[in-house]
Amino acid sequence: MRDRISQDDAANGFLLDGYPRNAAQVEHLDEFLVGRDEALDAIILLDVAREESIARLRLRAEEQGRSDDTEEAIAHRLAIYEKETAPILEVYGPRGIVDNIDGVGSLDEITERIFAALAARGLHVAR
Repeated sequence: MRDRISQDDAANGFLLDGYPRNAAQVEHLDEFLVGRDEALDAIILLDVAREESIARLRLRAEEQGRSDDTEEAIAHRLAIYEKETAPILEVYGPRGIVDNIDGVGSLDEITERIFAALAARGLHVAR
């Protein structure tokens, strides 16, 4: 992550997808950004009910033939998210940078919600 964010094409901003995932990664990211006199502008939380997440992963397994999307694997991933990733919102929430986005709907609808939330923060994202 440090090497990638330090590359020239990230000089005017960057998007982290799925990172940080736990408290230790939050700490490392914060230390790195403080050292660069930078901070995160926004955290996008896609709000999707657990049942919907499971249904999506089952469908993905069927459509893509993914053997890693078994019932056990899905349950394990969701448990890790709930134990390690969801708690990082307690760090970012008080910073006022979390945008909770309804993650149910078409890809276009969800994308528009994300862009609207970023625009409300005065952030411009190239489409």
